[in-house]
Amino acid sequence: MARKLPRERIAEMLRAVLIELKDLGGEAQPQELFRRVDSKLDLSNYERGALKSGKARWADSVGWYSVSCVHAGYLRKSGRKWILTAKGEAAIDKSNLEFVQPLIEQWESFQTARKN
Repeated sequence: MARKLPRERIAEMLRAVLIELKDLGGEAQPQELFRRVDSKLDLSNYERGALKSGKARWADSVGWYSVSCVHAGYLRKSGRKWILTAKGEAAIDKSNLEFVQPLIEQWESFQTARKN
């Protein structure tokens, strides 16, 4: 069975991406965000490991969870840019549990919908 990144760790990664997005004026392309955040996270070899697609495991996980960020109102996507919303900016200051809970709920809903 494939090992998964813990939700708390994904929350840390997502928060780091949202902080970087805020620092960049509120919008940026995901690849730019990943490049800038990569050096700021203390990533394990596993998290940094490349998937078959060539993408780093952590960036792939953040990419999937970005769908939940959109549904939770933390992000908007327009073209190839991610745009931080006021709700996303406010979420940066929440505890890990408060930050990630709406994302978990959105992700589980997304997974259920995909299976049906």
